[in-house]
Parts: sequence; structure tokens; C-alpha cells
Amino acid sequence: MDALALLGSTLGIGVLSGFRLYATVLALGLAIRLNLFHLSKDMSALSALADTKVMIVAGAICAIEFLADKIPWVDSLWDSVHTVVRPLAAAALAATALGDMDPFLKTVLALLSGGVALSTHSAKAATRLV
Repeated sequence: MDALALLGSTLGIGVLSGFRLYATVLALGLAIRLNLFHLSKDMSALSALADTKVMIVAGAICAIEFLADKIPWVDSLWDSVHTVVRPLAAAALAATALGDMDPFLKTVLALLSGGVALSTHSAKAATRLV
């Protein structure tokens, strides 16, 4: 896979994870499981998202997040905690997606993905505050 496609894929994961982390994991897992999304050889490690246990956990936390979103103070607390969780998870997802590749490039792409997730999450939180 060329560098531009890897950059786009990892940054896309970062943007989606910054917006709704657990829904992203669940949606990717379902898409892989239902063969709606075919992983390249370079990103085959993401097939772990299609594991039943991962999808159950992601679905349960996604439902909790949906409910937490409806209670103002719980939503604020949830977003505060996830200011740390989402960028770290996006970086971990990107690192997993990249599998066995050059450690330098893998680290750079994972950091970029985490940074994009933080930016997306911060923009969403700031919009809610306004």
C-alpha cells in the first residue's frame, strides 16, 4: 500500500475515533465481518475488530455513550475523560492497522492519528460548549 493511502486510512481512523470512538470500532468490525470492507494486506491486523468479543464490548460502550450523551453533566464528565481516551485509542488503532511496517513510519502515523483524534474531539467539545 502506498504512503498516501496509509496516511489517509490512519488519519480517517483518527477523525472518526475523535468523534465517536466506540461507534467507529463497532462499525469497522461489522463492515469487516459482513465483508462490506476488505482490508488490504498491510492493514490485515484490523481484522481483530471483527472478533465477536470486541464487537460486543464496543456495542455495549457505544450504548452507554449514547445514554451518557443525554444527561448534561454526565456528558461533560464523559467528554472530559475521553479527551485522553480517544487520542490514545486512535493512536493504538492506527498502530494496529499498520501491522508490521517500518517502526519509524508506524510511530509517526500513529501520533498523527492521535493528534487528529484530539483535534476532532476538541472541536466537537468546543461546539457543544458554545
